[in-house]
Amino acid sequence: MAYRKALLCVSLAALAGTGLGLTQTPQADLFSYIPRIPQCGLGCIVDQVPKSRCRTLVNATCICTDRNFYADTQACILEACEDTMDAIETAKIEAEACGRPHRDRRWVLWPALAILIVAWIAVFIRLAERWYTFRSYQTDDWIMLVCLVVYTPFAFMGQYAGRKAFGRDVWTVDPVDLTFALKVFFVAQSFYLVCLGLTKISLLFFFLRIFPNQKFRWAVYATMLTTSLMTVVFVFLQIFQCTPIPFNWEGWKGQFGPFQCLDINRLTVACASLNIALDVIILVLPMPLLIGLEMSWRSKAGILFMFSLGLFVIATACVRLQFILLYRRSINPTWEHTDVLIWSGYEVSVSMIVTSLPAVRILLTRALPNLVSSILSRTRLSDPGSTHFATQNSKDTNSRRTLTRRDGNFPLSRRRMRFYSLDQNKDDNESEEGLQLGDRTKGVSHVKISADDTGGDGRSAERGEPLEPMPVEAGIRVQKTTRIDSLRVFPTQQ
Repeated sequence: MAYRKALLCVSLAALAGTGLGLTQTPQADLFSYIPRIPQCGLGCIVDQVPKSRCRTLVNATCICTDRNFYADTQACILEACEDTMDAIETAKIEAEACGRPHRDRRWVLWPALAILIVAWIAVFIRLAERWYTFRSYQTDDWIMLVCLVVYTPFAFMGQYAGRKAFGRDVWTVDPVDLTFALKVFFVAQSFYLVCLGLTKISLLFFFLRIFPNQKFRWAVYATMLTTSLMTVVFVFLQIFQCTPIPFNWEGWKGQFGPFQCLDINRLTVACASLNIALDVIILVLPMPLLIGLEMSWRSKAGILFMFSLGLFVIATACVRLQFILLYRRSINPTWEHTDVLIWSGYEVSVSMIVTSLPAVRILLTRALPNLVSSILSRTRLSDPGSTHFATQNSKDTNSRRTLTRRDGNFPLSRRRMRFYSLDQNKDDNESEEGLQLGDRTKGVSHVKISADDTGGDGRSAERGEPLEPMPVEAGIRVQKTTRIDSLRVFPTQQ
């Protein structure tokens, strides 16, 4: 070790005329770095210099810009320095010697925050639309409600930890802030896994509501069971990845005492890879049934596009996995792991948005026509030539009110007709309200129509017999009853 230190002293002395790093540094300052470098870091620097393309410390610009030398030295320091503080101190001195500027990229958290807010609003719209329309929730809606409750602290914690310690070089972060940020990040990881699992399960319950095919349902149940088990197992492993648990946020300092940890890198990669595999399975599951829908290609393309938005979830998960593989072990985690933090938020947010898109689509299809109609009405009323239109509209309204009086003196006769499909129960779901998948599968659809003048009790007008719904052998069965009231007005007696 004494030989290595002497060699480094000679090399630093040779740099006196050229300066170290990116700036010209006085000779006295060069020697001041020697006692500050920890022994483990000093040994790695001396070992790696001859192996680099620079060959010697004389070429300061080469040493400070050689990425391979930096990566090899970093890997050596992580192995040689038992105390993490020694590794961080070595990196800090290297940055100071090379004249590296203080970096801060916490601004990248703002786009992530925008996506987090959009996802929260999308789920809120989904739940509000369901409640406003049906005054009740289905199973997938309840799951998304729980997911929203879990997602809210996850988003807050991720943003807080990111702004507190991430996006900067680790040697510029206050140790107290770093410890607290790692603690918050540790808790947020559990929420991340729970949110991903809940969005997948919610989407699978949605499939169960709109696809009655028995084989498909068994496949959905199997995928749902796998997703649930994986979520529980990975949350458990994430919490107990290190024992004692406080080591997860205090162990970075070194000298923590006895502890045991799983291979966190392998655990993270396995979790990310299996999540991507499940996303692919969930994306592919409904495709054969969707392709078999009996409808125009334009409508079919729209539905396929909506279901294919799961590709965005897979894309964000793959990008996150790429950053995990790139920065498995790092001496500067607060800078390099910022990308993992951001893309974790993107993955959860996009999952929630895609899961809520059917309900958002329904709301838009209802709101936009009403908005256009309102704008047109205001335009007509503001037109001086629209007086006749307003008067006629008022007469029509009064006429309709006259026809719907309940005083028993109806100047009309009412004819009712019923259209029967599978049965007369209504299933309030997106397949009727938005996706309109009912009666769209290939096959023969049996429908009976009868005229009913007896009050509409479901009996035939000719024989008074109840109508039996005809079975549909294959496809998506939509349970619905459609009643059309036709009004025939007779002149009143004077």
